[in-house]
Amino acid sequence: MSGPKTVGPAWFGTVGDLAADLEALTAATATIDGLHVGAVLHHTDKSLVTDGTYRGEAVVIKLLTARPRDGGPDWAVRHRHEQQVLAAAAIEPPAARVPELMISGTGPVTVTRRLSGARVGEHRYAEHVDSPTAEAICDALTAFASWPATPAARREWWDYPARIEQASAEGILTPPDRRAALRLLAAVGSPRVVQHGDPLPTNLLLDHGRVGLVDLEFVGCYVQGLDLALIDVLIGSGSPAVRATINTRVARDGAGTGYALNLVVLVAREISLHRHLPDLAVRAARHGLLAVELDRARHVLHDADRSTGAST
Repeated sequence: MSGPKTVGPAWFGTVGDLAADLEALTAATATIDGLHVGAVLHHTDKSLVTDGTYRGEAVVIKLLTARPRDGGPDWAVRHRHEQQVLAAAAIEPPAARVPELMISGTGPVTVTRRLSGARVGEHRYAEHVDSPTAEAICDALTAFASWPATPAARREWWDYPARIEQASAEGILTPPDRRAALRLLAAVGSPRVVQHGDPLPTNLLLDHGRVGLVDLEFVGCYVQGLDLALIDVLIGSGSPAVRATINTRVARDGAGTGYALNLVVLVAREISLHRHLPDLAVRAARHGLLAVELDRARHVLHDADRSTGAST
């Protein structure tokens, strides 16, 4: 992981207490022989990430700082899951570049070998990503999806019907949208595909034309097309080359149904998240863009619904 350090919210989080978290990191790593904590790379209320060395090797050290919240994700579960995924990758590496777990059994601390490369973006959304980078991102995500279904990667994080119903209850999806989404869900059936689950620009490291994947808390099995749909939402709106590449990959892989379903669910999630942001300026800045994205996602959804014949 390289590039400028980020001290603040990765996207919608709040900033944690840096001094307290550094003190906690020092205490948590004090008994790990040969581990030396370096500079802060990233800090939110979820985690503190620093560089460092372990027995002469450059490493990245991540401390879980999140506390349980009502209605929020259980980050302790995610943290343990990431450690399990990294341990599985050490035994049977995926085809994509991922960090190497250096120390196991470290509780709230994860220590990985530092993966080379610069982040595709420093925020939740990225713009002006060129065609070669778009190809490299899609190559990495496709390669990762070919990883054998190890138990650590088989977890299903998403309850798709619940997400569709929630978006409908919030008025984001119309009744026809809801029905189309449920029909597509039925059309794709039960098989799920191993995917990264959270390919934010900050989790994609570009190095000499290859992309590495970091932050593996959300690795699991999803409807095919989740990763492509997420980079479409977070990068594609400001990068025509990304959308062109995604469209080609979706058509090539026959993933149109799953992609359409994931796209509308993800755009609905973005709108819901923005509605609850305390920062009114950030909410206002993206409101119009998300309205455009929702309109586009609806068109993709209903086109896919007609193509499957499920609507007739």
